[in-house]
Amino acid sequence: ILTRANKHGAHIAQYLTEKNVPVISPDNLILSNSEDVQFICALLRLLVFPNTPEITITVLEFVHKRLALDNAPHYFSTWVHETSATYFQSLEAYHIFFDPKAFEQLPLYEAIEYLIRAFHIDQQADTYILAFLDCVYNYTLKHHTGLWGFLSYWDQKQDNLNVDADNNLDAVQVMSIHKAKGLEFPIVIFPYADTPLYSSREEHHWYTVDADAYGDFNQLMIDHKIDVAQYGAQGEQLYHHRKQQQQFDSINLLYVALTRPVERLYMLSRFRERKIALNAFNEFFVAFLETEGLWEDPEKEYLFGAESKPLYKEASTKETENVQFISTSREKLNLQIATTATFLWDDKRQEAIVYGNLLHELLSKVIVKTDYTHVIDDAIEQGSLAPDLRSQITDRIEAVIDHPKLSAFFNESHHILNERPILSQKNKVLIPDRIEITPENKVYLLDYKTGSFSQSHKTQIQEYVDALTQMNYTVVQNYLVYITNEGMIEIV
Repeated sequence: ILTRANKHGAHIAQYLTEKNVPVISPDNLILSNSEDVQFICALLRLLVFPNTPEITITVLEFVHKRLALDNAPHYFSTWVHETSATYFQSLEAYHIFFDPKAFEQLPLYEAIEYLIRAFHIDQQADTYILAFLDCVYNYTLKHHTGLWGFLSYWDQKQDNLNVDADNNLDAVQVMSIHKAKGLEFPIVIFPYADTPLYSSREEHHWYTVDADAYGDFNQLMIDHKIDVAQYGAQGEQLYHHRKQQQQFDSINLLYVALTRPVERLYMLSRFRERKIALNAFNEFFVAFLETEGLWEDPEKEYLFGAESKPLYKEASTKETENVQFISTSREKLNLQIATTATFLWDDKRQEAIVYGNLLHELLSKVIVKTDYTHVIDDAIEQGSLAPDLRSQITDRIEAVIDHPKLSAFFNESHHILNERPILSQKNKVLIPDRIEITPENKVYLLDYKTGSFSQSHKTQIQEYVDALTQMNYTVVQNYLVYITNEGMIEIV
């Protein structure tokens, strides 16, 4: 079924669904329209904003419906203003065991699988849940901003994230004519085949005017309407050019709709008394029937072609089998994941990684002072930092960003460049660890080092200073920050 307006397609899909006719439409393929996905996202928001009644009510509605509980008003009024922690504990009476603290300790993808298992959604998981988990997984591959970042991403993308339609599904497809371009179907129904060729809704022109008479504006945006043709030669040209564009687009759209079917096309239209000019699809159809001497009655059905042609050709399709969604925690499988936080070397090598490369990497992600907690959280979630090392790493980073000699650094008013390459006049690529540029083009420069002081390090940072000076910056402070394996901080 092809429609020009999305609202018409939505109405038809809703009607067919009410009549128990299987339907595939853009609306029912959108991930965010799934009740299960809506619940998961609401629960994720409740974890970020606990004790929020506006979010809690969505969670309550899902649980009440899923558990088929009685006395909905009492259930909602009892729990909507309770703390989230208390509500989660109450669910244990229904064999729903969900611990927010356990959720927080897991990487994002595993945490959401844990949520799905806890609320027994895995037992009835459908295509939408699998597609949602794919979305989460793909997000974690490209981003490392945790739950908060994913929810922001979801808010931006949810209307465009769809489930792939099963081509073997025996269902009616409802879509816009635009989306049908390049496709074909055995049978097409084209309702609302009385669309006007021209429209003035949400159509505008830029009309050139005398800037002196309009406050230095040399163009005004005006509505597209027939009166524009009376605004002199410019207005007449704008109006008729837009009308020609609309006519071309409408006829092209009509061509697409009429050429999608392979075997049968059904057009449903209203026939009204027309004017001399042809201004709508149905007027084209009436004009054709009149030209062919076939026009008799607005209520008559007009049939063209051979009615005896078989409706369907037997297509060779592979039988598909729905595979059950299985989600099992790593603890039940007795698995330990070997990540970069699982140290496989000797103790000295482990210390070098923790207080050297790893700390250097974390500091490179700190832009301002408030960033470091999020940086550590992301490192634990990605597996690059073991959770039991959080306290040690936090102490080391705080010792750097709160050091008295570095009080001018990590300033939110500065333009921060971490590990940004500089091409010197000698064609040498230099990569300082941290550059902070003030609005006055003054520069604060840091370079992080491990181990003990070396003259080569001093030479290196001087190269950075020289390169920045040649770029017309004034370097007011530059320091080498040494972080020893014992956690001592030394500023040189």
